[in-house]
Amino acid sequence: MIGVLVPFPLVPILVLCAATTTTTLLLYRQPRCIVDVYNSPPPLLLSIFVGFLALPSILAELLKPYFCCQCRQPSRIPPPADPDSILLLPAHVLAQRIRSGTLTSLSLTLQCIERIKQHNPAVNAIVVERFEAALDDARTADRAIAAGTVSPDQLLYGVPIVVKECFELKGYPFTAGIHARKGLVGTKDSPTMDRVRRDGMIIVGTTNVSEGCMFHESCNGVYGVTRNPFDLARTPGGSSGGCAASVAAYFAPLAVTSDVGGSTRLPAFYQGLFGHKPTGGTVPNTGTMPHVPSNSKISRFCQLGPTGRSSYDLLPLLNTLSGRDNMDQMTLSHYDIQSPTAIQLDSTFTVYNVVEPFMPWFARCGLHPELRRAQADMIDVLRTNCKVTVIDIDVAKDLPEMSNAFEIWAAMMQDAQDGVVFGEIVQNNNNCSLISNLVLEVMTCSLRTQKRHTVPALGLALLDNLGRALLSPNHNDALLQKGARLKQKLNALLNNDRCVMICPSVLCPAPRHHENLIRFLSTSQTSIFNVMELPATAVPYFKLSKDGLPLGVQIVGGNKMDHVTIRVANVLEKEGVAGFPHL
Repeated sequence: MIGVLVPFPLVPILVLCAATTTTTLLLYRQPRCIVDVYNSPPPLLLSIFVGFLALPSILAELLKPYFCCQCRQPSRIPPPADPDSILLLPAHVLAQRIRSGTLTSLSLTLQCIERIKQHNPAVNAIVVERFEAALDDARTADRAIAAGTVSPDQLLYGVPIVVKECFELKGYPFTAGIHARKGLVGTKDSPTMDRVRRDGMIIVGTTNVSEGCMFHESCNGVYGVTRNPFDLARTPGGSSGGCAASVAAYFAPLAVTSDVGGSTRLPAFYQGLFGHKPTGGTVPNTGTMPHVPSNSKISRFCQLGPTGRSSYDLLPLLNTLSGRDNMDQMTLSHYDIQSPTAIQLDSTFTVYNVVEPFMPWFARCGLHPELRRAQADMIDVLRTNCKVTVIDIDVAKDLPEMSNAFEIWAAMMQDAQDGVVFGEIVQNNNNCSLISNLVLEVMTCSLRTQKRHTVPALGLALLDNLGRALLSPNHNDALLQKGARLKQKLNALLNNDRCVMICPSVLCPAPRHHENLIRFLSTSQTSIFNVMELPATAVPYFKLSKDGLPLGVQIVGGNKMDHVTIRVANVLEKEGVAGFPHL
């Protein structure tokens, strides 16, 4: 079979690489890596053609602790020592205590800052501290609560929060992990950050992202790599990995994230959190990086949203973020998110169950068996306890366009970008420079501390350039037509508030650092819903995998049905089958 797909002279080389890798992993007591590959095999095509880029970095990261004493660290971040610690509580409960006077915003913020100082060096999630300003804001919040001037609509008043470094905050670094922007600071608060502060939330710091916010790991040449609190040898995802790692490590109960291809849902999934990608156009993108023109459809595809340890925290923060500003022309008019409590789950409610991955087997990873079981458990609870109607969807038969999910996402993104290429975003669009930097990164196993670019950013910029040069307009037009057909089918399927679709967020638990280079096509599970402009909520399973890693699903709803997906997440959490699996 391999001989058919791979030129015969390459077969001995591939066999030798596989044997060398396996021997190395066994010698250095890393058998779990082999089990990971067995449970969720990387896609064959990417392993062949991209594996040589990823393998040196993966092995170097695995072996680093054996050769570098400074690199040795605990395998995971411990939870707060006190089982009654307020840091364990979700944001909405903390907000109620602050409002009632049984807890002060200042004392809570101080505990969050102490937790950050203690454990952030190992995680590297928060890259810009805002401690003194946060304490001042907390004192102001406490005075407002004591004076009774807080509005009932300010539901998260006084609660600490983290935000991505790619959101503009006046006086704070605003690089989006792009080396060429190092030293730049925000000149004003973006509309969404202004709304967060207006509603009394306390920003304690800004968090790490992938370079240019366009890959599902959080590593760049400005701030380095962020690690997953559940296993520091694994990725937290991206580009909102720093936010999700902060919430999972109890640095703050809530985060503002963003999602153009899964950047809210993937980090939430990897770290056992709830994360919501709103309906396209719900939240303005003004003051975010990469810069989105005010009239670009990218603004509909990319949406800011909430990430937290409880599904009941999602709607209050989403309400803060949503609504038109005076600049983003693509934000929806007259869209008021309804209350989830109005949605009743009973026999008249339909859950479309999609188990199989979207992409063909040779282009994506295998679905991890524990993820399959977690989704089955959640479906069974909804069927048994709530009496909902469950209909299994055969993707190949009912939604055949999904087999091109990644290509459709890429084509629709390119069509909306209006000539802007990723190389321009990271300020390196010269093919010779991209290739030379890529070779240097591979040869040094991505271990250089002083570097301008990461392998994913270089590879994406190069692929972007080559794709525009080599692919015919007819090919892109065909993909755009497939995307239009798929959007029509999904809108017809999810056409009211009495149904949702449940499917895998991604196909394996959090991989090891750099491993997503050969698993990146699996983001088709999330990215397709960005260009379909449908709301989607990441929902964690209540138990960890055998390896101690989070599991979960995503819930997709119809256009402007954000309250429905959040409601289903609420029910799953209430029934005990979904929830943050504490460290």
